[in-house]
Amino acid sequence: MSAAKPQSVVANPTELLNLSAAGSLLGLTVWQLRGLIASRSLPVVQVGRKFYLRRATLLRWTERAEGLVRA
Repeated sequence: MSAAKPQSVVANPTELLNLSAAGSLLGLTVWQLRGLIASRSLPVVQVGRKFYLRRATLLRWTERAEGLVRA
């Protein structure tokens, strides 16, 4: 019997996430994400009626958003 290979801790940056997975990553609801998409604040990949977000794009977007907030 072969042992299962452990998954890498670092996720694939080109991985496409659906809105639910992206929301879990960012701590946002699907509706909050839809609002950001509608306002063109968040770049997405649209396939038919479905939206997907690249993990790397989300991480860059959060880094930029951190720079906009002043303490």
